[in-house]
Amino acid sequence: MTDHRDFKRRVRNRQARTGESYMTARRQVLARRETAAIPVVEAIDAGDEAARLGFRCRILIFPRLAARIDQTLVLERFRDALLITEGDPATERLRALAFRGLPPPLPKRWSGDLATGIRRLVSRARAGIGGTTREGSVLAMHMTGRDGLVVVVLATAWHVIAGREPTIVLGTVDEDGAELWEDLP
Repeated sequence: MTDHRDFKRRVRNRQARTGESYMTARRQVLARRETAAIPVVEAIDAGDEAARLGFRCRILIFPRLAARIDQTLVLERFRDALLITEGDPATERLRALAFRGLPPPLPKRWSGDLATGIRRLVSRARAGIGGTTREGSVLAMHMTGRDGLVVVVLATAWHVIAGREPTIVLGTVDEDGAELWEDLP
């Protein structure tokens, strides 16, 4: 039942995004599902540079962002954003992880509210508005990239997975990567 409901949600999302009829959107989603390989993206470990800048947690940068903006500039801007917002509860979770190595509490379960919050943040970021999700685990900010275009940077606190330490992941939301955020539950 859940798989079917998830499939219908994806069809409706595509239908709303493209203006296609339900049946056309359904065929496209089915075709994509049947032919899609599982994408694997190797993130760049920014450990040495991050430590030099005062970060006390693991930081990964997705290659799409690294190709558009110098890694050091991204880290400096992220660090500065967290320092400037000292005392702001909206960035406290990321700041505690970044500068004290304290991971955010694990969610009791993945909730629709969290996914909705991330989708809203991504929509606002695409509209030119930065900010954080309500629980403060995702931050959106804007930077000028190498090609002069504005790039949206997302900083996400990832929890311990498979024995890894808590990590901040920096990536971008752009037209090329839009589909990654539209498949959230």
